[in-house]
Amino acid sequence: MSKDEFLAQLRNGLKELDKYTLEDILKDYEEYFIHGREEGKTEDTICKELGTPEQIIENLCEQGIINKNHLIASNKNKVTYSSFNIVILVILNLILVSILFPIVSGIIGIAISLVISLPFVAIATIGLIFTTIINKLTIFPLFCLLTILSAIILILIGIYFLTYGIVILSKKYINWNKNFARGE
Repeated sequence: MSKDEFLAQLRNGLKELDKYTLEDILKDYEEYFIHGREEGKTEDTICKELGTPEQIIENLCEQGIINKNHLIASNKNKVTYSSFNIVILVILNLILVSILFPIVSGIIGIAISLVISLPFVAIATIGLIFTTIINKLTIFPLFCLLTILSAIILILIGIYFLTYGIVILSKKYINWNKNFARGE
């Protein structure tokens, strides 16, 4: 184990302590590493001599330097805080789903109907082109069908980009939910 990994684990185990006590303890153990390197020891050897960060925390508790009950109580408060966050998220998500579900369902319905109608409008346009050429009819109905076909294609492109944006926002919202539930 390297010095940085060791100190990171120790910091994580003692993170509920006040800033000054935590920094003082970490500074002491950094000095152990400095003296050990001066004696020609490797970081791994120094870590083995010191013991695991969990053992150090246990020793600090036994020596009365830190209060183990304080660490346990802080962790219990964190769980309660996280549980409270989850309850808030459930309520918020229920509200959002009840509002967004009809909107998203409507957009999906429109997209499906346009996808289904697109081939029929395309076939009708091609048929009208041939009818116009063969029978020398007016071109107005052809322009109407081309306009409808173009509008359907543009709406489908818009729905594609709207869906893409919704997926990105959903991913960000899910990550925000995770972080909020963890209390981060």
